[in-house]
Amino acid sequence: MVAAMSRRVLVLLVSSLLFACGGDDDSVVPEDDAGVVTVTAHARIAWRVRCGGATGCTDDAPARVVDHDDAEAAHAVECDVTAMPDGNRRFDVTIATPDGAAMRVRGATIAADGDRIIGSSCRLEIDEPDDFDLEGACSSNPPSADRPCQIQRIDITAEGAVTAEIRCADVPAAGNPGVTRDVTDDDVAAAVAELELTGCAGL
Repeated sequence: MVAAMSRRVLVLLVSSLLFACGGDDDSVVPEDDAGVVTVTAHARIAWRVRCGGATGCTDDAPARVVDHDDAEAAHAVECDVTAMPDGNRRFDVTIATPDGAAMRVRGATIAADGDRIIGSSCRLEIDEPDDFDLEGACSSNPPSADRPCQIQRIDITAEGAVTAEIRCADVPAAGNPGVTRDVTDDDVAAAVAELELTGCAGL
């Protein structure tokens, strides 16, 4: 009887150890990936390229609406807000749709908590398959002749999201500065396009 009880106690101990160590195969982290957490970048934004007051332009381009992870339904989402040695962060973003539309922020620098664009190297590129591709300098100030694109109210939240508001007025077509367009919210011509990013490198 003592031997039988000992066997039962041994079985219970072994079962408890297996449970504590993760007996469910789905919950075990492979040895090669132990401690590594992979987060997929996600973008939510809706924008439209508009004629504005441009001569010879009568129809706005279609709305471009993205609410996708990188590689989901053939979308591409990349964002980098990695801290730099001076304490600021780089701010590089690529959002592309399967039909060839894209929005890219290149060479931008922001403060550690976001806030605003720092310096003069920011460029905003818009690929529009139904119209001209656009490219212009960007800042956090209202659009101007030399910096037609505005990226304002940049915030890095405690939850690891990056939010911002984007608009352009009279941004020139790439390689054709005589052609200009506006970039705004997809629905309201006078409104900013609201951007939300998660899973960015650096966060």
